[in-house]
Amino acid sequence: MHESMERLHKVSGLVRKKEIAEKMGVAQSSVTNWSTRGLSQKAALQAAKIWGVDANYLITGVDGLSSSRSLVNSGDMAGVSVDQMPILSSITVTDINQAASSNSIIGWIEKPIRLSKKSFVFLVIGSDFSWVFQDGDYLYIETEFDIGDLRNRNYLLLIHKKTGKTVIRQAGANVGGGNNMLVTETRSDGSMSIDDFDNYEFIGVIDSRLTIYR
Repeated sequence: MHESMERLHKVSGLVRKKEIAEKMGVAQSSVTNWSTRGLSQKAALQAAKIWGVDANYLITGVDGLSSSRSLVNSGDMAGVSVDQMPILSSITVTDINQAASSNSIIGWIEKPIRLSKKSFVFLVIGSDFSWVFQDGDYLYIETEFDIGDLRNRNYLLLIHKKTGKTVIRQAGANVGGGNNMLVTETRSDGSMSIDDFDNYEFIGVIDSRLTIYR
């Protein structure tokens, strides 16, 4: 059994793969795969949130930020350097306003110098966002951004005012033009939906996506 899976059994107190799968809301085959190949970053972050442990510990066996090779670290702001930014998997306006005190934080990651203090990383969970972004993607979100500076086809993280659902859309016509600004969504089948920007709460613009090759 992979060492990261052994740590998951230990922190969860669960012995059977079926129990872990049910608790984490995944297929039992996923847990079996973790036993052989090790926990994915997404699985570690999810487990950290469920059992209140350090995601980095689950993956590497090292607590906190003591390893220079650490990718993620869960927990509160205590001991986190100013160069760290929070990872969120769900967003509300309250989360953004509270910044680092948000209860929705599931981990921490190193912040690129170009991003502001209120920037964060959004972990895509599910397939309801955009066909461009995949389940498990880490997206760097810049929140201190003047809407008037948006350019056509910028990707935006938004909250639909009526449904409260977090979505990803692209800036469309009349960018920076105020009330007439539109947002678009291009689906995987090539079809497109168009909506009024005023129907959404602007959270931030997607700056970049974290890519890991190992």
